Amino acid sequence: TTKEILSRVSHLLRETLGDDVSIVPSLGNNDVTPDYYLDVQDPSELLSMAAEGLGVLFESDLERETFLQGGYFARNVSATITALSLNTLLYSTSHLPDDTDD
Repeated sequence: TTKEILSRVSHLLRETLGDDVSIVPSLGNNDVTPDYYLDVQDPSELLSMAAEGLGVLFESDLERETFLQGGYFARNVSATITALSLNTLLYSTSHLPDDTDD
């Protein structure tokens, strides 16, 4: 399943790079099944699945809770740098379901 794949890759990255490396996960166009799918009216099922799969990469409860709201979050990776993890599904012209009337 998608959750199992995300979990395996997340654990592999964490084991390989260790705890001293900040790994900032992002949700992209082909990271879910079906591709490009996110129900913006009720994204909780998909985002919960992704958050469970990516779980070892979140560094705080706040990151996880923010991710569950829309698939995005911010992380201070140093005193002067903040990394933004954006959910790029929302910006794709192939985004599904297409609720537009055009």
